[in-house]
Amino acid sequence: MAWTWPTAAFFGTIFLLLCGMAAWEYASPGGNPRVG
Repeated sequence: MAWTWPTAAFFGTIFLLLCGMAAWEYASPGGNPRVG
């Protein structure tokens, strides 16, 4: 696969979004307590 600028930007954006969501979840955990 050729690493052109659009390809690198696409995967870089996905990586940054995943890191951002992980940091957000670490800072303020969501979800309800598990019951049952």
